[in-house]
Amino acid sequence: MKRTHSLCYIALIMLIGFPLCSVASQDAEANEIARGHFSTYILKCGDGYYFWGTELLARGGERLQIKEIKGPGNITVDKSALSEFDKEYGTEFRGSFSFKYEGLMRVFRIGGQRWTDWVPTSISFRFGLKKEGGKWSIQRLKDKLYPISCNQIPGEEPAIKVTEWTALTPNYKPQSSLEAYIKGRLDSNTQVMIKSHGKDWNALNFFIGSKFIRPDRATWQAYLDREDCRDWAVVSRKYKGRGGRVIEDVVLYIQQNKWGWAGIDTGSF
Repeated sequence: MKRTHSLCYIALIMLIGFPLCSVASQDAEANEIARGHFSTYILKCGDGYYFWGTELLARGGERLQIKEIKGPGNITVDKSALSEFDKEYGTEFRGSFSFKYEGLMRVFRIGGQRWTDWVPTSISFRFGLKKEGGKWSIQRLKDKLYPISCNQIPGEEPAIKVTEWTALTPNYKPQSSLEAYIKGRLDSNTQVMIKSHGKDWNALNFFIGSKFIRPDRATWQAYLDREDCRDWAVVSRKYKGRGGRVIEDVVLYIQQNKWGWAGIDTGSF
């Protein structure tokens, strides 16, 4: 009789224990996924932690900028109770995970080419998390983050070579074939100022256009080889649009062996 009771007790422990182990393992997986996700977007380089943030522009839209914080922040996972519908359709986990930080932060302003002073701040990012049919998936709820690498982090000195603005007036004599190409495409009523960054890899690394978004050297070199190019340049432009509004943008130019210079993408830093 005693042996029978012992066997029953062991069987009961096994029945209860397996689900508990499964839940514990699932929670550990969720935490691992959350930490792995944020490690791509909030990166430790040296003593700081960096990520791409956004700045709202006065003319509408937004611009990416690099932000640095002093510490790793807090990553938490929140689990929601599964409904009968969830269980019926094989959902094993439903919830969200968050990153929160309170402390000092500074911003690298691409346009001004400098770091701001450190200021107190509070930031948070949140994403949805689900496991269904043995597979995990992440849902973007509101926040959008972009991958970042340590070679994109500017130092204390300006990351992009500082050059002066050049006014392409009717009497201006172009100093290069690229300037001649840009000026030759202007009508007589358009007043444009340009700032050529030349073949500046840092400028290319910060470029955000409709075709290219911060291309790395390998991607860019592959494009140049494919298009049979012998030269390229990044050029900032400043001109007046409709209603006299001043517009600033950045153009990516390539010089093909067969066709010469051409602007292939327009965007911003």
